[in-house]
Amino acid sequence: MNTSWRFLLLILLLMSVSVQATEQTPEEHEAYYRELNKVYRSLFEEIEPVVAPSPSLSLRQALPNGVNVVDIKISPTAPEAMVLLEDAKGVSTLFRWRMGAASESWTPLPPPPVRLNSLTWHRHGERLFAAGEKSLLALNPDGTWHALWQSPLPISRLIAGPRPFWQTHPHVEPPFFRLFFALQQEGGNHVVASVTEEGKRFYHLTSPGPVTPEAWQKDMEPPAVESVPNALPIEFHPAGHRLILSGDKGCFLSRMYSVSNWDQAKPLDEPCGGEVSHTPNGTALLHWQPGKPGVEVVEKVSGKRWTLLPDQLFRAMPRLTTDGKGLLGWVAEKEGSFLLYQPVPLPLADVVNAWMFLESPQDQSLFSENGGLYRPLKYEQLYSLYESELYGCGHSYASYHPARPFLVTTDIFWEVFAAAYQGIFLTLERQRAMPAFRDLVQRASQELREKAPNSRLAGVFTAANALMSGQEESNPEATLIKAAKGEHHSPVLKEYIDYSLFAPRGHYSHDGESRAYFQAMRYLGHLKSKQKGNHFLEEEEVALLRSLSPTVQTLAATWIQGYQSLIAPSRAPLAWNLPSSPADYASRTVSGRALFPLSWGWDNEVLDRVVHHEDDPMSRGGWDHRWLPTGLDLAMAFGNGLSEELLENSGLFVTYPMLRPRLKSLQERFAAGKGKEGENLYARWLRALAEQWAEEPATPIRGPLWRSKRLQTGLASWATLRHATILVNEISGAECGEAGFEEIIMRPPRGYVEPDPATFNAIADLFETTARMVARSWPSQDPLAQGIIRRLEESRKDLLHFGAMAQKELRGEPLTGQEYDDIHHVAAKAEHNFLVFFSLMAKENALIAPDPIMKVAEVAGTEFNSFLQAAVGYPLEWDQIVPSFGRREIVKGAIYSYHEFVTNQPMNDETWRSAAATASHPRWVSRYLSDSPLDCSPRDP
Repeated sequence: MNTSWRFLLLILLLMSVSVQATEQTPEEHEAYYRELNKVYRSLFEEIEPVVAPSPSLSLRQALPNGVNVVDIKISPTAPEAMVLLEDAKGVSTLFRWRMGAASESWTPLPPPPVRLNSLTWHRHGERLFAAGEKSLLALNPDGTWHALWQSPLPISRLIAGPRPFWQTHPHVEPPFFRLFFALQQEGGNHVVASVTEEGKRFYHLTSPGPVTPEAWQKDMEPPAVESVPNALPIEFHPAGHRLILSGDKGCFLSRMYSVSNWDQAKPLDEPCGGEVSHTPNGTALLHWQPGKPGVEVVEKVSGKRWTLLPDQLFRAMPRLTTDGKGLLGWVAEKEGSFLLYQPVPLPLADVVNAWMFLESPQDQSLFSENGGLYRPLKYEQLYSLYESELYGCGHSYASYHPARPFLVTTDIFWEVFAAAYQGIFLTLERQRAMPAFRDLVQRASQELREKAPNSRLAGVFTAANALMSGQEESNPEATLIKAAKGEHHSPVLKEYIDYSLFAPRGHYSHDGESRAYFQAMRYLGHLKSKQKGNHFLEEEEVALLRSLSPTVQTLAATWIQGYQSLIAPSRAPLAWNLPSSPADYASRTVSGRALFPLSWGWDNEVLDRVVHHEDDPMSRGGWDHRWLPTGLDLAMAFGNGLSEELLENSGLFVTYPMLRPRLKSLQERFAAGKGKEGENLYARWLRALAEQWAEEPATPIRGPLWRSKRLQTGLASWATLRHATILVNEISGAECGEAGFEEIIMRPPRGYVEPDPATFNAIADLFETTARMVARSWPSQDPLAQGIIRRLEESRKDLLHFGAMAQKELRGEPLTGQEYDDIHHVAAKAEHNFLVFFSLMAKENALIAPDPIMKVAEVAGTEFNSFLQAAVGYPLEWDQIVPSFGRREIVKGAIYSYHEFVTNQPMNDETWRSAAATASHPRWVSRYLSDSPLDCSPRDP
């Protein structure tokens, strides 16, 4: 058995196991499984020939006088052609033309033993087959000819099927290719027939009259024969499962091989006469007609018709090179006849599977101009797209279904890490912070009422305690907080407050306990200094808190420490009798101390430094009252070049002269190490985003589309981080103060990994850092901690695995069959651990349906109650052209979509999800957005 095909048997064999098991003895059954164990377990081990590029210059090859060109067939792997000539005496001669070769470009081959009429190449370019008189022949590597099959009828129009077939029953056998040809009947009409490449298993595809079932192997369904008065095989679609026939009166028919037999022939919507041929990318037909100049191109999606080489009159059907970039034909002029090779401008010529991805003329333009495009999706999770070709199109994936290859994106692993981070965050919060907080507000409110009953602290802690204990009806302030609607005068703080700020958001809206915790904690954080208007306590209030009992101080420590490894440090010291280390990168120092060390990450610092502050001398005359930042500010501060270009093009650098120098200064500070300190996961996440936003590396998919993707992915991941930490993150603000006869084996969908190994490795480092944090935060024998660490390690290994594939792609090294299989089944890796991590958010850690990916968080605000919202919308599909064995192919992956907008009050996830389907994308994304979703199964070619 040819080892390159052993692997292909497994999936197909498994489909017949259940039938065979009922017919076999135990010994036969065991032997059958022993045979199964010999085959490779991946469809992706099939050898894919590498295609050499076509010449970029026009070429001519003069032909001997007095000969006719009988057939021309171009190699499937190289810019070379086999040319069959015939002289006036009917003698066949065969030449090999290596187009563009420096020497021996026109080489005669050993003469055939019979008069030949047609040629065809094996798909791998290793064998040449020929038809002559009543024989099928093959040219051996040593230059000799041997007969494959003898016929009682004349043979002509030989073509090779581009995809292998497999005999599923009753024996385990290797896949085989088939040859197709015409047999001339008495009276001159033709039928189409087929044998394997070894001259076996003959059958008819067509019959000139009524069809009678052929005798076939025992217990096997016979091949389906179509009644066609006169039929010739023309060509297979490049996908390999649709054959074009020339039928009665020279009109064309199309017949598809579906799973395990031929479907009924259908008329091809093309004028009769001449000959047709597919472009190698499957998106168009060439139609040549004798006596008409050039060859007509018929684009299938647009219906557009135009002529290639309209100044040339070809004597026979010209042929495209395998990469679609050159046309070879026979031309005769007064001075003689010659072969003409000419480069031609076919759209997406070398994109081998373009036929699978073009749904509209817009798609063709986007692919041609940008190398890829985005498509809107209605999936609620990123990984859902990676199930579409497996079992999302009405069938389970099998080798006989054409399938689109996948693109493994960094986005799916950003989302897995986000689930891990949020799951651990909520677990620690639920197990430690929330119980400690409940006891803290109960004990503190009691002691404060005794020590200072009329103080603001006594009032706010009493209201918080009423919320946490479910007794809000007994406390007017707690009643207003729970209602979370509109502006009212606070009976405790003695000022007007917009209580809608306390509406639960994010995962805190899932249950009553979480809602109460969110509202109580947000309310405590709303306590402002009467003198300075900031969210920090007066000196006398700090003294009052520090006078509370050691029990209260311990509860405060437990509450706060549950978060410290997960969030950035605060920019203010603590009000409690606890050690604290404020962020040393915070430029604007604050007076006062904080009840809770709200996270002040480098992102807060950036957003704070690019808006107006009355107390900042550099603001005067430079910001012109810029009240809200944008996510582009953040990306530029992390070194992203596209965000700087977008800010430049928007005119913001002109409107706010201080913006560019301030962002450049922030870039320098970050490069010098500011904002990178510590092991806290918040800072680590931002450092990984810096890799995502780094200048585009030199890769095969380099270009503006990928730049926009990298920018959007980073912003959406940052929005996810802010969503997860919505309760404990300080909001920076300006102050004006995403089994029949034979089974066909389709081209394996060999996917690709986004060529960004640095980001894959950065996310892997996040998982490793998180595992260390979990090991420090839980007792060493805690089963939950051990399970979390195991899953974190699995995800880390997956990321390193795909990162290593990306490195191989950048080095131009081929992936293994197992690696292609891992790409094709990436959903299993991503989805499983995502669901496990998400289950940490449930109270009993039970597997639950995950929340939709759409989420929103306010990331900046003003004292005018204007909020910058950063949101993740429905996922986008990213279709990208990538290298593929000397040609190119399109692969598809799932990515985030990022949105930002301004509201006059914080928005919750439910409101955002109801609006996300119609939300507009940033212009730097929408310019690449297709209006056409892909058909679930590739469009019938």
